[in-house]
This record gives sequence, C-alpha cells and structure tokens, in this order.
Amino acid sequence: MNHLSRHAARLAGLLLAALAGAAPAASMRCDAAATPVEKAICASPALVAADRKMAAAFAQRLEQCPPSERARLRLTQKFWLRDRNACSNALSETDPQAIPRCAAGRMDERIAQLGRIGRECDLDALDGEYRYVDADYLAGHGAAYADKDVTVWGGIEMGSCAAGSADLTATLVSRPGTTAVAVRFKAMPALQREWLCAQRPSSAWTGTVRREHGVVFLYLRDILGEPL
Repeated sequence: MNHLSRHAARLAGLLLAALAGAAPAASMRCDAAATPVEKAICASPALVAADRKMAAAFAQRLEQCPPSERARLRLTQKFWLRDRNACSNALSETDPQAIPRCAAGRMDERIAQLGRIGRECDLDALDGEYRYVDADYLAGHGAAYADKDVTVWGGIEMGSCAAGSADLTATLVSRPGTTAVAVRFKAMPALQREWLCAQRPSSAWTGTVRREHGVVFLYLRDILGEPL
C-alpha cells in the first residue's frame, strides 16, 4: 500500500468515525466519551454546562421549527458537530487548554447560531458558516462559501481517466442520488489520476470554494495531503 493509499484509508476511518458520532443528541454522555474533544468537555464542569445549554437550545429550536425545516436543522447540527470534533486537531503538548478552548468556542458559536435563526427557523442565516459539510450541501449553498476554505465529505469521480488527459476536473458526491459539486485540481500528475480513477475514494477533501462565471467549484491544491 503506497503513502497515498495509507493516507486515504486513515481519512476514510476518520470519516466513518465522524459520521457515526454526528447524530444530534440531547446532550453528550460522558460515560461514553471517547474522543479528545469529548473527554475535554467531560473534564470541565463549565464545558459540560455549555454542552447542556447548547443541547437545550437545539431541542427548543427543533420543537419551534416547522416540520418542513426540521430535517435541515438536524443536518446543520451534524455539520456543527463535525466542526466541534475537529477541535481534536488542536491537540498540543505545550498547551493543554488548546482543545477545551476550541470546544468552548465552538459551543458558544453554535448557541449564537441557534439564537440567530430565531423562532422563525431562518436557516438561510447560517449559510456558509460550517467548515465541514457534504457535497450536496455545498452544491446548494456554494455562493455563501465563495473564497472560503472548507472540508467536504464525499467520493471523487474524475472528469477523464484517459492517460495524458489535460482534464483537471471531477465531481464530488456525498451519497448516491444526491447533488454533486464540481471539483478542479491545481494539477493532475499521471499517478494521481490513475489512483483516483481506480479507487474513486470517499474521504474528506479540503480546498477553497471558487466561483467563476456563475459556476461554483471546490479548488484542490492537494489530494488527501499529497501536494499537487
């Protein structure tokens, strides 16, 4: 297994873990805390209180929202949980408060978001605020993300698999039957094209959202950490 394949396998594992832990809950169960973020929250009475406050605010909004908007509100909660769980990346041997500080900021952020949508459940007010989204969400809200860096979850399908092709495009789909988002690459070396065409990997893809001539796309400067 080459370096890119190993990296893809690791990210696929992270993707499954993130998705498994992304279901909106009443509040976090500290007896089941497993990740660095969850453990940091449960080690702090202030963060536990913030988590409960956030969960109560979410439950209140879910009850107030019209039935037609509840699925979308739950989706935004999943995106926010991915944002919060990404605080694990703040792990630092020299700053033990890095993860708790990040988690506190994310919870304050979510409480503010839930307050901003109001009783009317104006979810459009939150467009462009989530750092970790699905491809179909980005396809529908791409204009709000213009010039922002975002991590998108989904599977890559190359525009061309022909050897020597100059095509630097692809599509990214979260799940079968959902809307794809366009992808463009900074470059496409032959080995990377061959690998992407053979594997069609599903993972987390971090890039910059761009908009040209009314077309929104995700611009990638690397493939799963391998610079292009």
